[in-house]
Amino acid sequence: GRLNAQKNLVYQIHAEFAQRTEIEYLFISHFHKDHISGIKELDRYCSIKNYVVPVISPQMLAESVLHDYFWVKTNGYGGNWFNDLFDVLEMIFEEKEPIQIGEGRRTLQVSAVRGSWVYIPYNPSRNPVNDIIVELKNHQQLVQLAEAFENLDFDKVKEEIQKADLDELKDAYYTAYD
Repeated sequence: GRLNAQKNLVYQIHAEFAQRTEIEYLFISHFHKDHISGIKELDRYCSIKNYVVPVISPQMLAESVLHDYFWVKTNGYGGNWFNDLFDVLEMIFEEKEPIQIGEGRRTLQVSAVRGSWVYIPYNPSRNPVNDIIVELKNHQQLVQLAEAFENLDFDKVKEEIQKADLDELKDAYYTAYD
């Protein structure tokens, strides 16, 4: 039979790593589902010493959440994507002490056995979606969601997005790109 995506992901992690393998650095470029969906299993199965992430801003959180929200709604993805996204964000930012690259610290260079890596994080200020918070505030019913993003309040974001009108969310999100 065909494996579903989550089972396949677990299979791939177990096939690539011995249990409790030490991973010195795990680099995360941004927080879209396709970049973070295996992190909980990887963290459980291996030993990740350092998470290297971009500084999370309200704009980045809003863009990540809304990008995945619309993808899921458009493609009919089932599963528990929403809680998975926030579980990973909470794990990284509340349980771990990530190395955040962005404001002040622009890059990180890591020497490795097979050469060196330079981590240059995603920069939301170069992205038109940087105005997503402003656009959300332009919609009366989305002001509280915008404020939850501004405060990086994961629980409030989860609560407010469940109440939000999908068409209004899409209007605010896509207007930020115009």
